Amino acid sequence: MDLNTLTKLLNIPGYKVVEVISMTEEKLCQINEPIYKAMLLKESFLEVYSCKDEKEGEECLKRWIKQAFSSGLRYFIELGHKFIEKMRYILNWFKKKISSAISEGFNNKIKRLKRMAYGYKDIEYFKLKIHQHCGLLNPRLNTLKTT
Repeated sequence: MDLNTLTKLLNIPGYKVVEVISMTEEKLCQINEPIYKAMLLKESFLEVYSCKDEKEGEECLKRWIKQAFSSGLRYFIELGHKFIEKMRYILNWFKKKISSAISEGFNNKIKRLKRMAYGYKDIEYFKLKIHQHCGLLNPRLNTLKTT
């Protein structure tokens, strides 16, 4: 697109094309600033899980909470308050490095399957579908015990 076409498209009285473009850039920067802050906070939170022990993890988490409070982003400020309340549970990760993510994932799949099924009449068939959806039923392997 040449400058004349752009001038016709952005025909705002009293402004030059360059001024309109720079105003648009400034507005985009203002709109994207909270998104940029949120992305930086998300990335800096991941540093918490790279800490070696509980003490280092606690210091890193406290630093992140301060960053969240100073960001001015409402949802991250609320999250910071929740992290303060649940600090000891978050720091338990450094003691055993065990997560409930796998069992939560299985529970989520079962709930979704139950909603999709709208009530199986045969409970054994429902169990079979659970095994199938959770990856526990592989026809290539003999995973079913025949009695």
